[in-house]
Amino acid sequence: MATRRRPAGRYAEVRISAADLPAPRRFLYTYAELTVRAPDGRTVSLGTTESVAGEASPAYIHPYELPLTTAEDADAPYTVTIWAVHRRHSVAPGEKEKAVPIGHASLSLRAALATRDGVVVASLGPAAGSLVLVVEALTPTRPAVSYNLTLSLAAGCGIGGPPVGRGEAAAVAGPPPAVFFVIYRAMASGALDADWVPVFRSEGVTPPHRGSAGDVTWATASLSAEALCAGDECRALRIEWFHTREGAAGGRRLAFVQTSASAFRYARPGGLLRMVGAEGVVTAGTVGLVALKNGLVGRAGRVSSVFILRVESVVWDGWGQGVGRRRGGGWADYIDRDVDGRKRVGKDDAGSEWETDSEEEGKREEEGGEVPDDGLGEKGGAGAAEKQSGGVSYLAARATDVGVGADAGRPLPRGVRQA
Repeated sequence: MATRRRPAGRYAEVRISAADLPAPRRFLYTYAELTVRAPDGRTVSLGTTESVAGEASPAYIHPYELPLTTAEDADAPYTVTIWAVHRRHSVAPGEKEKAVPIGHASLSLRAALATRDGVVVASLGPAAGSLVLVVEALTPTRPAVSYNLTLSLAAGCGIGGPPVGRGEAAAVAGPPPAVFFVIYRAMASGALDADWVPVFRSEGVTPPHRGSAGDVTWATASLSAEALCAGDECRALRIEWFHTREGAAGGRRLAFVQTSASAFRYARPGGLLRMVGAEGVVTAGTVGLVALKNGLVGRAGRVSSVFILRVESVVWDGWGQGVGRRRGGGWADYIDRDVDGRKRVGKDDAGSEWETDSEEEGKREEEGGEVPDDGLGEKGGAGAAEKQSGGVSYLAARATDVGVGADAGRPLPRGVRQA
């Protein structure tokens, strides 16, 4: 992943998401690239984002920071391209992977910043999905301000999943799901539930087993004030936890808490944040403030703050899978599906496949077999993808709202521009 140094003065932060990309199962991963047309006509690459594996609506966390000090900067002709590496192009180690473009769209900083909340939605091409860009003008704080956030899971907090019987635990293929978290900030002038921009994604960790002696801690998230809260300590923040399994697409929402950087000015160790659980998955939970240090002054006058949070408890709704043991499903079924409702086919290793219910049903019908009721409410689990879909991006909802793709023709919400 190539990066570009932050401009010295005022700059535009550009965050990229996509929605409804075609056939995500066929791709190892996708990534975005930003280019600009130079005065001499050459196309210059400004680097690529990180890659995201297997998601139809990926959110690329790392932003572009583009100069915005002159009129020429605001009118620079940028282009965003979404690239994909196809599974059939996965070759031997050391050989170059072949990326293919899914589609591209132009970006005008001036036009984006003229909207109410800096959101631009553009089509990537026929049946290629759409691009969702969030652009915000920022000015570096002086002196520089940063935030260091450390999160952990308390032993026995239960976020790994509810207690299950031996029979159901034995039916699970492979290890339990890992847990990761995403930090979001509210958009400027955002008013919808979709108005959350991801600014940090942690690695996945194996949650502590019930009865474990020690906590499990993620690596510290160190973010500048501009990256975390756009330089506004009163900007709302959301921390959300997800389940994921190796080889599965994306993550499934568990619960979130909301706060702000300014709220920690008045907080005290021992205070609690209340979780809001995903419907049908988690009903409640608590996150405790273990320690904090505000306004530490370092070299060259840099100011930093340190917050240490710990997930203390998670209360599951039934068995946590959104359809519950009460409706005939099982914990094994929950964690054997990915974010798009696909079930694992084969062993739990790097070579395993993930199959949709419609694909499974089609195979069974071809073989003349009965399609069983898997406890998701209908034969073959129809609607499972809808019930379990999500991933880390809230911005895909914007593409649906403005009518890109299947919903074309619907009116645009106020403040949203379609390229």
